Amino acid sequence: MLLDFDDPRYPWLRWSDWLAAMGLEQLRPRAVLVFNHYDQLIQAAVAGQGIAIGRARLVGELLADGRLVRVGSGAREIADRGFWLVRAAGVQRPEVARFADWLREEAAASA
Repeated sequence: MLLDFDDPRYPWLRWSDWLAAMGLEQLRPRAVLVFNHYDQLIQAAVAGQGIAIGRARLVGELLADGRLVRVGSGAREIADRGFWLVRAAGVQRPEVARFADWLREEAAASA
């Protein structure tokens, strides 16, 4: 499941923008859970509910202590913003693993 942040002030934290930047705007996720409070989005990722786009400065401690982990290469530059993909540690559902593998392959292919 993709965890999306719906706030017009921060469009770079939306999956639609990230997918477009990767040239994947035609993809349609099967499930998206939308949040309008960033802290709730990140807590959902920590709880293992899906994959979120995180702001490095705000999720750095969660990455450092292992509550969140990076998926793929980590960063994408869009409109001078850094993109960091994170997922809850320990989430081993097959669909999450397949999505994480796909993201890693795409990041490697575009590097």
